[in-house]
Amino acid sequence: MQRRKFLQYAAAGAGIVGSGYLYRYATDARRKAMTGNTDADRNAAAYTPLFVPGTSGPFGILDITDARLTLNARATTLPLLGKKQSPFLVYGARYGDKDYLNPILRIRSGHRFNARLQNDLAEPTTIHWHGLHVPGLMDGHPRSTIAAGAHFDYDF
Repeated sequence: MQRRKFLQYAAAGAGIVGSGYLYRYATDARRKAMTGNTDADRNAAAYTPLFVPGTSGPFGILDITDARLTLNARATTLPLLGKKQSPFLVYGARYGDKDYLNPILRIRSGHRFNARLQNDLAEPTTIHWHGLHVPGLMDGHPRSTIAAGAHFDYDF
């Protein structure tokens, strides 16, 4: 083998090994930044169980009956990885004797839905009902937002 070919192959091999090392270093640095710098922080983040919605709480399944629902759009913080608090905008609700954050709403087809959205944010908001056939006034168009501190009654 010629010396020139040997050096080319050696340089290519060193580049591949070096890029793998740099990728691993960058990945480890990114993981540490997201999950914490201690082994305990990383282990807690690695073994956080999968969140499954229940019948209340975050993304709780809320079966709507004839009672009126009130949703409060508000800012809050929730833990994401381990104990680190992250800012969120949520819809809070109290229905029956349960509290919900961003509930999954279920209602029987053909039944009337009646809800009030109270905007407790510092900016306008609205709700757009994806996939539902509702009157235009109830569909949450960006031109019909609810001002900060105001409310809107949905009825369809």
